[in-house]
Amino acid sequence: MEDRLTKNLIKLLVIVAVFYYIGLVVLFAISLSGCKKTPDILAPRLITESKVSVLAFVASWCEPCQKAKSILIAMRFNKGLNVFFIDIDKLPEMAESCRITSVPTFFVYVKGKRTTRTQDISVVVRIVKENMK
Repeated sequence: MEDRLTKNLIKLLVIVAVFYYIGLVVLFAISLSGCKKTPDILAPRLITESKVSVLAFVASWCEPCQKAKSILIAMRFNKGLNVFFIDIDKLPEMAESCRITSVPTFFVYVKGKRTTRTQDISVVVRIVKENMK
């Protein structure tokens, strides 16, 4: 029993590490490219590898952001959603260049093309459900 728990914990840590490093790659690509008006040119390979990808601008002090993060993380594991979180407190220049004026703000990509910019997590959930069948 304990051996199985250890193996499952190691698998979980590996998954978390992979997503962490993917996030770092995306942030590096974003910082090199700049956003200008929209983040459409962000890490195109990572965005197109999934049917649906979400770029979420959030803040640690924002309660709606934290609720949205938990929903998106659950969808990442249950539906295979590609999701990238950008903390506006850590990357304020990026938020400014992407014209983020309030959080949370979500950019939704379907098959590599940006379809939606919204602040409503229910819109994101609906798009994911429609496209991840």
